[in-house]
Amino acid sequence: MIAKKKHVAPLLTYVGDFFTVIDRMASAQFGKEYNLTEFIYYGTIIKTSRPFCRKKIHGIYTIEQGMLWPFESPAPLGISVSTYNPVIDMGGENCRHVAFFLTRDMSDEMKERGFVGFNG
Repeated sequence: MIAKKKHVAPLLTYVGDFFTVIDRMASAQFGKEYNLTEFIYYGTIIKTSRPFCRKKIHGIYTIEQGMLWPFESPAPLGISVSTYNPVIDMGGENCRHVAFFLTRDMSDEMKERGFVGFNG
């Protein structure tokens, strides 16, 4: 039984990553359909969260800002710079975070009230 669990773990990681990417793709389509360009890097931080995600979590970003993330240190893990999409790829392989899109009014109001997330 232990051998089976050992072989299943990588598969569960892959499946979880797959579903997260599908969710992000739906979010990206929603943002595109409504011309939304700002989003919160949304999710939770756990013991194994990577430095990139810890740095970005709950911050408000534009898609344009996200396009520069592959050039930062730390950078998203295991991504291709030429095809990187910040809304779909977020922190790279095994990242569980999602883009929560905001209207411009929502973003402005949150910033006016002092919301800066953990990145500000």
